[in-house]
Amino acid sequence: MEFIDDITYANLLAGLTVRSAIARGRIKNITLPDLPDGYFAVTAQDIPGENKLSGNVKGMPYLAEGDVNYAGEPILLLAGPEEEVLHDIAAKILIEYVESQPVLDMVSAEINGCVERIQYSLGDPESAFKNADQIVEGEYTMGSQVHCYPEPQGAVAFWDGTILMVYASSQEPFSIRNELTRLLKLKPGRIRICVPGLGRALEGKRLPSVFIAVHAALLSYAAGKPVKLIYDRYEDFLFTPGSHPALIRHKTALNKDGKPQGMNVDLLLDSGAYQSDSSHVLSQAALAACGAYSCANIEVVAKLVLTNKVPSGFFQGTGRPQAFFAAELHSARLEEISQLDPYIWKKENLLSEGHMTPTGWRLKGHVGAIPVLEEVVRISDFRRKYSAYTAMKNRRKSIQKSQGPLRGIGLSICSQGIGYLGPSIGGDESYSVKVSLNMDKKCRIYTSLIDMGQGLKHIFTHLASKILNLDASKIIIEPMDTQKVPDTGPTTLSQTLHIGAKLVERCCLAIQKKRIIQSLPIEVMRKFKRAKDQNWDPLTFKGNPYESYAWAGTVIDLEIDPVTLKSVCRGIWMALDAGVLWNEEWAKEIAESGFIQALGYASRQSRGPDEDVTKHPLLTGFNMHELLNMPAIKINFINPNDIQHSEDTKAFDELPFMGVAPAYTAAVSQATGLYINRMPLTPEVIQECLATE
Repeated sequence: MEFIDDITYANLLAGLTVRSAIARGRIKNITLPDLPDGYFAVTAQDIPGENKLSGNVKGMPYLAEGDVNYAGEPILLLAGPEEEVLHDIAAKILIEYVESQPVLDMVSAEINGCVERIQYSLGDPESAFKNADQIVEGEYTMGSQVHCYPEPQGAVAFWDGTILMVYASSQEPFSIRNELTRLLKLKPGRIRICVPGLGRALEGKRLPSVFIAVHAALLSYAAGKPVKLIYDRYEDFLFTPGSHPALIRHKTALNKDGKPQGMNVDLLLDSGAYQSDSSHVLSQAALAACGAYSCANIEVVAKLVLTNKVPSGFFQGTGRPQAFFAAELHSARLEEISQLDPYIWKKENLLSEGHMTPTGWRLKGHVGAIPVLEEVVRISDFRRKYSAYTAMKNRRKSIQKSQGPLRGIGLSICSQGIGYLGPSIGGDESYSVKVSLNMDKKCRIYTSLIDMGQGLKHIFTHLASKILNLDASKIIIEPMDTQKVPDTGPTTLSQTLHIGAKLVERCCLAIQKKRIIQSLPIEVMRKFKRAKDQNWDPLTFKGNPYESYAWAGTVIDLEIDPVTLKSVCRGIWMALDAGVLWNEEWAKEIAESGFIQALGYASRQSRGPDEDVTKHPLLTGFNMHELLNMPAIKINFINPNDIQHSEDTKAFDELPFMGVAPAYTAAVSQATGLYINRMPLTPEVIQECLATE
C-alpha cells in the first residue's frame, strides 16, 4: 500500500504550518523576513475565495486573519525546498497579538452560555422526582481523546496552471474538492483528489484531512510547484481534533424497591474553539444519554459550549461513548444501592420489546439488549467471578495491606443506531455508486469509499461475485479518484454497510437483469435514497431516530497491582447482535481491533481538560495499550437463526468504544472499592481517587 509520504514529484517542496502562540486574542501585525529564492508564504489575504469552512456555524477559517481562538490555530503557511530552512524562517516571523483571557474549561463556558441546546422529555419527570423515595445523583467526566492512526495527517498537491492534483490521506475526498472550489474559485473539473492508501483512520481522517489538503493546495497554487505537507506526530496529536470532552450529570428517582421511576440527564460537550462537526455529535450523545435502559419518566438536556481549545471533531462513536460511559457508571451506583448484582439489575431495567424509548417510540420486534446480556454473562462466567471478587474486596482491610493483586470484573450494555433519520450530513441524497460489467467479463465498482482495513473490498467483492456469478478475481474496486468515481460519502464502516453495500447490490441486480436483453458492456449507477420515516422529528426529538440498532454486551476481568496501581486485563468478552453476517471471521477482526483501541481510550490516551497544548512537554499521555499484555478476546455473535433479525449486516465498529470504557471502569471500581467517575483511568487517576477517600 502506498501512503502519502511515499508520493514524490520532481522539484517537490516541503510545507510548514505557522500557528498561533496564544489561545485567544487578535492578530495585530505579521512581519515576515525576506524569503530566500524558491521559498513561499501564504496568508489569509492570499486566498482568492472564501476563507472559511463551508457550513461552519462560527466561520472556522482555514488561516486566521483577525481573531485567533485557540493555541495552535493556523495563521500562515510556508513552502520551500528545505524543511530545516522553513523552520528557520518560521522562527523569524514576528506575529504581534492583542491577547485576551482564554476560556479553557467547559464549566466556565457553560456559565457564559451554550451555543446549542437540545431538550426532550418523556412522561412526567417532575412528578416522578417529587414522589421519589430516594434520589441518586452522579457526575461523570471525560477528557479529549486523540486518534492514533498508523499514518499522520498529510497531503501532496500540485497546481500546474490547469489542473490541481491533490493526494490526500482522507475519509472525505469529495469534501476536499468542494472546499477547494470555493477557496480557489476553480471549477470541480479542474480539481482532482486521489487517496492512495488510508489504513485505519479511526474517524480521524475527516475534518483534519480536509484542512491539511486545502493548506497543501494553497501552497502549490501560490508556488506553481508540487508541495508535500506532512504533520509529525507531535503536531498531529496536539493540533488536530480529538473527541469532545464531556461533563454529564445524572439524577435518578427511585421508588422504595430501588427501581428507577424518573431519569434526568444533563449533558455538556466541549466543542473547542469552533463548532465544526459538533451539532451532529451533540444530537447522537443526546439520543444515547439514558443508555440502554427503560424508564417511564425522562428529561434530557444536552448542551454545546465553545472554549479556546483545539476544535473537537468526529471520533469513533460520535458522542455516544461519552453518553454510554456516564449511563453505565451511573447504573453501577443504582445496582449497588438496590443490592443487586449487575446482571439482575440490568435484566430488570434494560429496554426490550414493548418498552418506550426516551424519545417516545415503542419498540417492536427483536430488541437485542437482553440477548447480548445473557450471552456475555454466560461466556465470561460473570456472576460467579463478580461474587468472588466482591467477597475478596470485603475481606480486605486496605489496598496497601493486600497480599495479592486486586481483582474486579465489569459489565456494560450498549447499542449503535444505524441509519440516522435526522438532518442529512453532507448531502447524502446525492451519494451514488457505479458498477460496470465489460466485454472481458470483469466487474468494476466505482465508489469514493476507501478500504481502510474494515473489509470494504471483501464486502463489495462478495456481493458482486454472488449476484453476477463471477469469480472474485473478476471483481475490481477502482482506485479513489474524484474524476473517475462518484461521491458515496465519507468512508466509515456504517457508510460502507448502510449505503455502499446496498448501492453495489442494487447496481449488480440491475446489471444481471439487463444482461437478459442487452449485450456487454453494461454500466449502471444508483443513488442512495434516505428512508422516509415520518415517525422521527429531529426538532422535537420525538419518535424513532434510527432505521435499526446493533447491540453489544461487554465484560472485562482485570487485576491491579496494589503498589503501582497498574492494571492488566485477564479476560475480555463481547456478545454482539449485528444482524446476519456473511463472514464471521472478518467481523471478529473488526471487533478485536476496536477492543485494542478502546482499551487505550479507556485507560491511557488523554489530552488534558484545560491545558494550553503549546506548552505540552511530552507525548507520554498518548501511549496505546501494550499488545503483549492483551489477553485473548472472546467474541460471540448472537445466532441470527434463533431470533428475528433484519436481513442486513449492521455496522458494529463503534460498539467496542461504547462498551469497553464503562466495563473497564466498573472493573477498576470493584477491584479498588472506589467510586470512580472519570476517564481515561490511569494509575495516577486511581491514586488521586485513593487520596480523596
